[in-house]
Amino acid sequence: MKIVAVLNDSTGKFQTVLDGYTHRIPYSGIPSKNIDITRQYGEIGEHAIVSIEMNGYEHLVSTERYSLIYDKEDGE
Repeated sequence: MKIVAVLNDSTGKFQTVLDGYTHRIPYSGIPSKNIDITRQYGEIGEHAIVSIEMNGYEHLVSTERYSLIYDKEDGE
């Protein structure tokens, strides 16, 4: 499955949405070119560091405070 958005758990607002999915998810910011899990961590790997690429920059967030939204229809 493909990650299509990152949601801030504290605010309930989208941190970013993958380019091409902004028509399906209510988001008015700059879409991301790429959203990938870069590293799992935690006692049993329950958390992940997620790389968000936008405007030529990389932003790293943790799934401890952000939720990942997947495209169920993508079929990967």
